[in-house]
Amino acid sequence: MNADTTIDLGACLVTGAGSAVGNTLVRELLRLGMPVRALGDAGGQPIPDGVEWVDGESCDPVDWEKACAGVTTVFDCAHAACAVSDGEGRAALSPDGPEPDELLRACRSAGVARIIHASGDGGCMGEARIAAEAGLRNAAGDGLAICAVRSGRIWGAGDDDLLGQLVELTARGWYVARPPEGAARCELTSVDRLAQGMLLAADRLRGLRGLTGLRDSQPGPGPVWTLTDGPAVDPLEHFEPVLRDLGFAPPRRRISALWLIAWASLWSLLHRLRLATAPPARASFWRGLTRSRLEDPGTIAAAQRDLALDPNLDGTLDRQAAFEHAERVLERWEAARRERIASSWSLPFFIRLPNVRRTLAAITRAHRWFYLATAGRIGHVIGATTFLLVCNVGRRSGREFLTPLLYVADAGRFVIAASNAGDARTPAWWLNLQARPETIVHAGNRRIHVRARRASPDEAKCLWPRMLASYRWFQDYHAKAGREIPLVILEPIRVQQDA
Repeated sequence: MNADTTIDLGACLVTGAGSAVGNTLVRELLRLGMPVRALGDAGGQPIPDGVEWVDGESCDPVDWEKACAGVTTVFDCAHAACAVSDGEGRAALSPDGPEPDELLRACRSAGVARIIHASGDGGCMGEARIAAEAGLRNAAGDGLAICAVRSGRIWGAGDDDLLGQLVELTARGWYVARPPEGAARCELTSVDRLAQGMLLAADRLRGLRGLTGLRDSQPGPGPVWTLTDGPAVDPLEHFEPVLRDLGFAPPRRRISALWLIAWASLWSLLHRLRLATAPPARASFWRGLTRSRLEDPGTIAAAQRDLALDPNLDGTLDRQAAFEHAERVLERWEAARRERIASSWSLPFFIRLPNVRRTLAAITRAHRWFYLATAGRIGHVIGATTFLLVCNVGRRSGREFLTPLLYVADAGRFVIAASNAGDARTPAWWLNLQARPETIVHAGNRRIHVRARRASPDEAKCLWPRMLASYRWFQDYHAKAGREIPLVILEPIRVQQDA
């Protein structure tokens, strides 16, 4: 982050520190050497060491007064997601929380000098939220400086950001079509950029006079700035290279955006009525893509002037950073799914059946057929174990085979065991991979280029406990085979894709 390292904001309070924006802001404040206090519950992302934690509700004025004691700067990241209308034309920051006046009273009584209010992303700037934001900015004065920072659709941290939702949709197999061209367009804002902009906004509030952030069309003395990565883009096309890097094949078929929105809304309604299970994907995702345009060029230009934070005008995606974030989201999602399945049931396999090799061949054929026919919806997860299909070419025949194998994910790699169901002979697929180590695997609905290698003794020592935890019958395989069963690591190969 390029924020001025000489910035001095005094003691800082961050509300919503467990959110993606709040957590990123906390870490940057710590890096700049400032005392940081966090207000919120224990959920969300982990809070780093060195932060004074105040357990309480971000919408409770009593907890605010307690948290604001001795604080100079307040970064309000909690209320961005809970501005609503109270039904009588007034704007509150939470359905059950205080009015903006109560929050201001708590900050003034504690002697807070400035409030930087995160207004939320472009998909949520409804009338109630804008009114709540204006109520805060109108109250600036009497020693308290207040500003608001808006953003486009946030991405870059947490599992609920735009890219995280897209990764989960694709991993579930529910991203099968995209809206018509031009229907899904929105401005994007990386979480790092938003945190940097909030720091710069706080620094600018120290010299409030001369700011051009306040425009005639916006009421109140407090300025408002909007931070984006660049002009509006189609986020599905923008992040498509990242999905391809993960091994997914994004769909080309387009269907009406109204159908997508209607499908998501209907499923959510049936779920609330307890007539259907939880929606397979966040229903708000598709609605948000068609309602996220920021028709606010004045505040974007003001951010460039006042904060010296120019947008990335060509809209180029930081592909490596996006890939690393998406990979972490995918790993957490797959781990959570395995845990849910493991807690519900476990499936013994076929090692005690007579004529194991013939049984294994029949099961392998059926497994492979269902896996390919359903793009991994059937066959990727069985019981508490996960399976992939390994493409291997016969070292003598030159024929191509697809072999279903149990695997354990390890930091983006796939770990498999050349057990051959406890047979004394080395499996043919491993011999084939030793001859041609570069190959392709199908993991769920992902198709990934990998390079196979045998795990070193130290790696095997660390990985075997995880393999046994995933499939305890490997112990029987060891005793039955009478040989050392090698662990094989399949490391993804980054294939350059056109952006």
